[in-house]
Amino acid sequence: MSYSLIGLSLIALLALTMAWREWYPTPYPGIPYNKESAHRITGDIPDLVSVIQRTNESSDAIFTITTQKLGTPVVQLLFLGLRKPLIVLEDPQEIEDIVLRRNKEFDKATMAKRLWADVISADFLYKTAAPNIYKATLELLDLWRLKLTTTYKGEPLLIQFVNQLDGAC
Repeated sequence: MSYSLIGLSLIALLALTMAWREWYPTPYPGIPYNKESAHRITGDIPDLVSVIQRTNESSDAIFTITTQKLGTPVVQLLFLGLRKPLIVLEDPQEIEDIVLRRNKEFDKATMAKRLWADVISADFLYKTAAPNIYKATLELLDLWRLKLTTTYKGEPLLIQFVNQLDGAC
């Protein structure tokens, strides 16, 4: 065998090993998690599925395989490594503290802004939203003009809007 074939094989093996590691769940440090799940590509999913099949209840299954199994009120539910862990909190006092006193740390509006940032970018608004808004405004003006020229001058203008954005994006 030539050295180039050996080198290429080693590079391919290294790339495959790195990709394989990325598939494993990566827990957040300092928060308890099921150690067995961290060594499975599927994380906590097999445990979750077996409890759901046994009890026929999905919401309770999460607590069964996380907080109840580990005996702590804050744990991580691990998924395939491409997805971040889900933090499960089962302590009513801690939940109350977060909801009532620490809501700025968990500000949903800030998270939503980051989530929608690409959708409401200037480019999206200019190329997609603005033409549709302009077209709908012109159609509404045409309907108002039509109303002014008909016998229904004193009655409210009833308009049924149809979703015209299908396929626009």
